[in-house]
Amino acid sequence: MAGFDTVERIADGLRIPGALLGLAGRPWENTAIAPSTEPPDGDDPMKRRELLRGALA
Repeated sequence: MAGFDTVERIADGLRIPGALLGLAGRPWENTAIAPSTEPPDGDDPMKRRELLRGALA
């Protein structure tokens, strides 16, 4: 039977949340950064939609 250390390493390697395996929350689970609503390059999503709409017409 695999030891807890092995199970934890596998969970971390595969990014399986600890709760799914009966483990404590993994350190990487709380490091997710909330996505920004502002485009990183200043691109306007509406302009992009209009461009795509015109290209498909």
